[in-house]
Amino acid sequence: MPTLALPQEQRNQPCLTAPSAMRGEVSMTDGSQLPQRDATTTAGTAAAGDVDWASLQQQLQKADAGTLYLPGDSSYYPLSIPQNHRYADVRPQGVVCPGNDTGENGAEGVSIAIKWAHEQGLPVAPRSNGHNYAGYSTTPGLLLNLSRLKNPCLIPSNGDTPLLKAGSGTTNADVYPWLRRQSAPHVAIPTGRCPSVALGGLVLGGGIGFSDRKYGLTCDTLVETTVVLADGRIVTANEHNEYSDLFWACRGGAGNNFGVTVDFTFKTHPVPAQFSVFDLKWPIKDTVAVVQAMQNLIADAGTPDGFHLRLGIGTSGRSPAESAENANCNAMGEFYGTAADLRKLLKPVLDCASPTLKSRIEDMDFWRATDYTFATTPVLQWGGKSAIVNEKLTPDQITACVDAMKTWPGSRNDDGAGIALFAMGGAINEVRPDATAFFHRNAHFIMALESSWADDDSSATAQACRDWLNSLYTQVWGANGPDHCYQNFPDPDLTRWSERYYGSNYNRLVEVKKKYDPAGMFHYGQSIGNQSQINPDPA
Repeated sequence: MPTLALPQEQRNQPCLTAPSAMRGEVSMTDGSQLPQRDATTTAGTAAAGDVDWASLQQQLQKADAGTLYLPGDSSYYPLSIPQNHRYADVRPQGVVCPGNDTGENGAEGVSIAIKWAHEQGLPVAPRSNGHNYAGYSTTPGLLLNLSRLKNPCLIPSNGDTPLLKAGSGTTNADVYPWLRRQSAPHVAIPTGRCPSVALGGLVLGGGIGFSDRKYGLTCDTLVETTVVLADGRIVTANEHNEYSDLFWACRGGAGNNFGVTVDFTFKTHPVPAQFSVFDLKWPIKDTVAVVQAMQNLIADAGTPDGFHLRLGIGTSGRSPAESAENANCNAMGEFYGTAADLRKLLKPVLDCASPTLKSRIEDMDFWRATDYTFATTPVLQWGGKSAIVNEKLTPDQITACVDAMKTWPGSRNDDGAGIALFAMGGAINEVRPDATAFFHRNAHFIMALESSWADDDSSATAQACRDWLNSLYTQVWGANGPDHCYQNFPDPDLTRWSERYYGSNYNRLVEVKKKYDPAGMFHYGQSIGNQSQINPDPA
């Protein structure tokens, strides 16, 4: 492979509940307006019969750059459905899978599709694998399904380890097995723990997982990316070239804002010789003590950066009675070191409350540990909210979470409901808040709050699950909510989202938006530059 020249230095069932339409003008902070087509309804979108699909198909075929799928084609339905079936009723008029059968020519396919959609007056939305919590990878226009764009490869570099280049559709479940099959010495990158999440969605909003405290967020390891802009130009952005502002925005500015990112190049890290995992569970009655002990551990400056943690309070069941019975506290994570050292590190937590017999702390090689800690969650239909936790949760906040688990209304979705606390700190917090578009660099945890239901649950059950989530959020964070939230867990009901997702970086992101997408080709309810009715006070 050529050396990269770097300067020195599902279930496919119909959805039973419709998403709320997100409407509003796209307003820049200087008062100017970006033209906007409605991103979640077909109002203002060209009628299917008025669209020249044959022209698009001919252009893609001539360039060997992708395939067009229309309603009635056997592949259309599975390619059009998002992971969150809550938004499955937002159907595209057509789906383009950029790239040929081997995943090559993907950027060309995206470019053709974008220019064609502009000519036809159709909105466009890219989708890496459709995990967007708020359904922002759906569109009534042209959907760009990037799942063909994988083709990982290692590129020699001037560093101690090679670089990894991979397409936007490469999932967590793709990248680690592929890296494991390469010749030693083995390398990896920090990615998420949901196997079906693709790099495109993960990187652009930050990217948290079980290596980030030691090696940084996924976006922190990005050294270059290829972006197809709103006018169809294909550009390469890195920290040192003329597109350095675009590169900055692609590290935390979230997807579908500045263009369509088709591939990423990352720094890698060595796979450790010593590695261990923990998987611990406690009765719900021990939650306050366990969470307080874990918070102390993460806040302790002496805790190694190689300690990674997901701390949860959750439940599942078909009724409130089952929810109360199944409520529990749990902790899972990975450690760059031996199980013996991990037990010593966890001793204050284990001393405060004994975990159940099903718990484990053991040595495990890196690849097996990754497989063990993978989890596809949430699934089917769900609502989600988030918070950046900069201070320790109080006993009252923790108790509010415990009490809520005992009263969750229940659903037919076995994923249930709960909160998850993803540990921050370490290498993440060594980066300045303005060095990348990811602003949240002083946090102890990122909190995710979720409530899920099944496709075949009643509308009353779905509403009860959503009401429970809203109530929990208010109980934990008060009527005004938290100061900041995680942009990779978007919440369509969040007010002041620009400030909460991006902090003081937002105005700079707006300038990048104005430069690369002045007409608002890429937009959705919470896209950069969009100050809609749910966010009346621009940050």
